[in-house]
Amino acid sequence: MGDTVAEAVNYSSIIRKIEEIERDLEELKLELLRRQNESRPAEKIDDELYEELLKKAERLEEGEDAVSGEEAIRLLEQTLEDHPKVAHNTISQGL
Repeated sequence: MGDTVAEAVNYSSIIRKIEEIERDLEELKLELLRRQNESRPAEKIDDELYEELLKKAERLEEGEDAVSGEEAIRLLEQTLEDHPKVAHNTISQGL
């Protein structure tokens, strides 16, 4: 029985370490995306798209349309791929 408890503790520590590494990787990924956007020249976006982004941000701030952290990262990556100028302007304006 002692071996089973020791193995369970060992598995728990391994799982915690994996989760820590995953968090570190996500932070590094976000930092790389930020740096990538900072290196791009700022571009102008049209007023309609800007207003749409502001409305979405307000809904998210109020708890509507809330997404998980993983979903937020996926959406950010998709935005960066689909609209790099939007993502750059949003980050540089502190939104």
